[in-house]
Amino acid sequence: AEMSLRDNRMYWVFETFPLIEETSWVSLQDMDAYPTLRLEVVNNSTSKSCEVIADFDSGSNTTVLDESQLRDAEILASKPRSIKEAVHLGSTFQYSRLPLSIRLADETNNRHTERLDCAVVYSWDHSPWTRINPGRQALAGRDLLLSLSASVELDGKARKTYIRRVG
Repeated sequence: AEMSLRDNRMYWVFETFPLIEETSWVSLQDMDAYPTLRLEVVNNSTSKSCEVIADFDSGSNTTVLDESQLRDAEILASKPRSIKEAVHLGSTFQYSRLPLSIRLADETNNRHTERLDCAVVYSWDHSPWTRINPGRQALAGRDLLLSLSASVELDGKARKTYIRRVG
């Protein structure tokens, strides 16, 4: 902002990793909360699955998952050959883009599974993805809601996420 004012120009930032509109929240003591979605990542070959509580971030166009959690649940069989490096919140992390089956259930237990191209992050606990929320297991992006045609209601008073319809 200072450079823009000083130079009387608008500066734009471009990133190769999908842009995540995530910023640190101002500490409001007990008033602060992050909306979440309950997801199930499914290995269609073995029928193994892993439930994940994901922070819902409509500013992210990509769903981001923890590689070690998926490996422990036997969702991932081997380490992918293509590992990329990117920067988020000023820190470098490694990830792979992998097609994964993600299942979401609505309040009537109508469940729908969709194959998504997710970002699977290595060394999750030491990655920038846990900086905002150290207990974060995953980040659900817009791609999930758009591909599943889900209707979501965020209730700030009750601090609950309601999935009204899937598919």
